[in-house]
Amino acid sequence: MNAVSRSRAPSSLRPALPSGLLHLLATCLALAICSLTLPAAHAVALRAPDAKPADFPIEPQVLQQTTEDDQVRIDETRVGGATRKLTVQPKIKGMPAYEIATPTPGRPTAQDPKAGQRVWLNIGF
Repeated sequence: MNAVSRSRAPSSLRPALPSGLLHLLATCLALAICSLTLPAAHAVALRAPDAKPADFPIEPQVLQQTTEDDQVRIDETRVGGATRKLTVQPKIKGMPAYEIATPTPGRPTAQDPKAGQRVWLNIGF
């Protein structure tokens, strides 16, 4: 006899399920799972294909602003609230226009050496 003996109930005491009943139980379980997930899938299918969440704008807001006085004209372009381009046109005769370099997006201003520096526009078309 083996060192480890297993105790099993005699086959006459174990309940026997017919294979047809097992198939029926499996089918009922599959239907129950489908009935739980079907309403969510149906709601997704009925949603309009071009519907987008209201929290996320389709495109960032672009704002072009011009400030002018008797000495200078400043054109500013903002995309999503961040300044992307800043052009200064002095009204003094002979002074060329220049840009002020904007910070690189995603980089702290203190670590961006070119941010706030003048960039002369030498090439004109």
